[in-house]
Formats: sequence, structure tokens, C-alpha cells
Amino acid sequence: MNRIVKKENLCYDTLEAYIRKLKSAYPSVRVATCGKSAEGREIYALVMGKGDRKIVYAGGTHAQEWLTSLLLMRFCEDALSGKEYMGYTLNALLDRVTLIIIPEINPDGIEIALRGLSACRKYRKTIFNICNGDLWEWNANARGVDINHNFNADWYNLRDYEE
Repeated sequence: MNRIVKKENLCYDTLEAYIRKLKSAYPSVRVATCGKSAEGREIYALVMGKGDRKIVYAGGTHAQEWLTSLLLMRFCEDALSGKEYMGYTLNALLDRVTLIIIPEINPDGIEIALRGLSACRKYRKTIFNICNGDLWEWNANARGVDINHNFNADWYNLRDYEE
């Protein structure tokens, strides 16, 4: 199989290029946006299937988790191409469910992790001040918010266990 989604750092420009190529190769995939990041980047969703039951996969929550975004993009390509997994293709599943893939919940953070401060736009000074210019362990979005701690999942009680 000649893959569209290659094994490489999934910076935002590359993500957008892969989405365009997948849409061109597989017109059945629907491309939507869930909103925009603080720095104005689209948060994309790839939608496939036609079932009433919805399954959502989301990646790239933390800035250092760009690999999960790449994995989801490759999974999307595999699902669209009919690749076989342990004797099954996803085609039958996609008749019963709608699969929604959000490859990058945190596109700003991923850009910062992969490209450094050069990826920052209006929040460049804020980011620099938060981390003193050391982005080695940057996991937040462009505003310095760890998105994982903003889901309504009782995270405030779990913070005690993180240290």
C-alpha cells in the first residue's frame, strides 16, 4: 500500500496536507471543524461511516502527544482504504457506526512542542514567560493551559496523585 500518511512529525501544515490528500483519495470522508485554537488554528474532525452510533477518537491533547495524532491519521487512512485487521475490515463497522476522529485537540501545543517559539503567534510572550523559554516539557496549549485538566472528570481531585 502506498500510504498517504507517512511516519513523520505531524506539524499542523502536514496535518492539513494529509487531510486534503485523504479527502481527495477517499471522498466518503467528511471533514469538519470543532472550533479554533487560541492561536486560530482549526481543530479538525474526520467523519466516516453512516451509523446512528457515534464513536469518537481524539488525540494530541498534550503538546508532546503528536504521535497520537499521527496514529489516528494512519488509522483513519486504514479505515478508509479497507485495510484488514485480524481478518476484518472496518467497512462493515462503518455501515453500523459513525466514526469521528479528532487528530489534534491541541494544535497550538503540538506546534510549540515540534517547532518551538517560532510556532507561536499572539501568545509568544506569554509562553516564554510561563516556561522561561524552556519548552522541553511543554504540554499545554498556547495559553499555558493543560487541556487534560479541563474536562469535567473530577480532575481537580486527581491532581493530588500527580506529584
